[in-house]
Amino acid sequence: MNNSFMRRFATLLIFIATITPLSAQSDTSRLTLPQALELTKANYPSIKAGIYNSQSAQQHIDAAKTEHLPALIGFGQVNYGTNNGIAGAYYPNNIPVSSGVRKDNIYQGVFGSFIGFEVNWQAFTFGKIEANVNVAQAEYDKIHAEYDNEVFQQQLKVADAYLLLLVAQKLVDAQQDNLNRAQVFQRVIKARANSGLTSGVDSSFAAAEVSKAQLLLLDSRRTARAYRFRLAELIGLTHSGIEADTMQFFTQAPINIRVDTVGIGQNPLLQVAMKQIEVSRAKANGIAKVYAPSINLVGAVYGKGSGVSNQTGELSSDPLVGLPFQVANYYIGLAARFNILGFLRLEYDYEAENLQTEKFQQLYNEQNLIARQQLDNALGQLELASAQAAEAPVQLAAAQAGYAQANARYQAGLAQISELAQNFYILNRAQIDAAVAINGVWRALLLKAAALGDVQVFLEQVK
Repeated sequence: MNNSFMRRFATLLIFIATITPLSAQSDTSRLTLPQALELTKANYPSIKAGIYNSQSAQQHIDAAKTEHLPALIGFGQVNYGTNNGIAGAYYPNNIPVSSGVRKDNIYQGVFGSFIGFEVNWQAFTFGKIEANVNVAQAEYDKIHAEYDNEVFQQQLKVADAYLLLLVAQKLVDAQQDNLNRAQVFQRVIKARANSGLTSGVDSSFAAAEVSKAQLLLLDSRRTARAYRFRLAELIGLTHSGIEADTMQFFTQAPINIRVDTVGIGQNPLLQVAMKQIEVSRAKANGIAKVYAPSINLVGAVYGKGSGVSNQTGELSSDPLVGLPFQVANYYIGLAARFNILGFLRLEYDYEAENLQTEKFQQLYNEQNLIARQQLDNALGQLELASAQAAEAPVQLAAAQAGYAQANARYQAGLAQISELAQNFYILNRAQIDAAVAINGVWRALLLKAAALGDVQVFLEQVK
């Protein structure tokens, strides 16, 4: 009947998202929106990855703090080789050159040993270590902000998918009611046709409307199943057996909506952009600290054995002679290191990082502009959706009255079936519009929450 026409219109309203492939539905479970948000926070892989990333960043902070600790190095070796040397300077390399100085080369190899411990402590760093810790802390803060934003964005997606599933479920119910009315109407028309009160054309028309209603019902079920798959995916589940709990989303529009909450500056996307600026500033400060000298407290103790006697200079290839220690030494002192011309490169590095800071500042400004435009749009959408929700009951009441009049006229033989079908369509559309209008206010409120970066703007209205 005309029920099918109204259902077709409602289907077009619901088809506002892409249809995903169908799949077998598992056991269903009713889920409230707060439960769905908690599930996605606990299950969704990218959110879990953010937790590990944040923990990794904390380890980098702890690692940077250990730079305050001294380096304790142990070393030892045993070797076999010749012992020929000559006086004169040389540039240090990895080949041992400490040997006896004599006029003749002796190619007899001897054993030797060396073992010791060395302490190297950065006693004065002039803020270098603190700068490195600050960079690690800034990186952690940025990563944590990224995690918060990931949670926020995922919860927004879940809430939106949840509202869309609610509309899809409502459409299934409406299409089922439409089919039921079409079947009842078909039975009435058949009875009237068999009694000769109406023509056979009316009976054929009613049969066609029942068929259309069945098709629309199947179509609405396919849409609802697609949204169930989408919601299950966003929650982190592997099945689509989810029924969204309607709660008050079709009976009560949000009330006492706050004009502003934490302010747009707390939007998680803006927070990520701000933390990136802070990371760049910390890096620039660290570069500035690099030019300062390094003053280390150093000390060592070591023992050495050799197959060359330290008494007579006699050579022995016996390992029992060369490996035991003959002498032991220690030292302690301060070591200073300063790259006098280092400022030539550091100046460029410092300026490059400052330019990066300016880049991130402009990206923040861009994101701030987008967020403010989104907020203005959300407020406009909320105002319009509220007006639609207020007008929808008026439309529904008028449609109900019109259908009742058309039905009475048809039953009295004063109207054609096409007139009744048209009013039937208008009534069904008005019923769908009334439900969707209230849901539209909720979606507009969610849009405002997304712009403000405060999901509580939405959740505080959910009961």
